[in-house]
Amino acid sequence: MIKLPNGYVITADAACYALGKITETTSKKTGEKKESIRNLSYHSTVEGALKSLVAREQRGVVNCKDMSLSDALREFTALTEHFKQSLAEAFSVESKD
Repeated sequence: MIKLPNGYVITADAACYALGKITETTSKKTGEKKESIRNLSYHSTVEGALKSLVAREQRGVVNCKDMSLSDALREFTALTEHFKQSLAEAFSVESKD
């Protein structure tokens, strides 16, 4: 499993990669909290899963507020750079282990 920013993960099986979101559920009977992964989309490559994540976050930005095209492009660029930096840091830390 690849852990990504904002609670996202990429998991894999023999057929594909899945972009998922870590969610916490509480048992109605016991009150016990449990983490699980809710799959959001399926992809043939890790790159496809990452592109899907960025597109999902971009849609979230547009959904949350009104903005001009230039503001949207600025937000998208900042978001893309944030994910690139987070991934670079994550892979840098993992390669040192």
